[in-house]
Amino acid sequence: MVQGWNEVLHLAPADMGLTAALGEGGDDPIAWLSEAAGIPRAELERVRLLRNRVASNQPVADRDLSGALETIDRVIALVGRMGLLE
Repeated sequence: MVQGWNEVLHLAPADMGLTAALGEGGDDPIAWLSEAAGIPRAELERVRLLRNRVASNQPVADRDLSGALETIDRVIALVGRMGLLE
């Protein structure tokens, strides 16, 4: 789960998080991924929050974990199919 989410984040342009953090405009990586994969940002935010729970050893329902893994797989497949992977 943690590794999968990290892989998803690496699909976004490398400097995206930095430019957003510096207030230089542009979207953040989650917004970019949402647009590129056609998956609602709220769904990606749920995966991000779940990833944080898993990383901090908090309990996670199997159903939630399964759904998050499916979303991760979908993002990777959709963004990769668009030829955006290097």
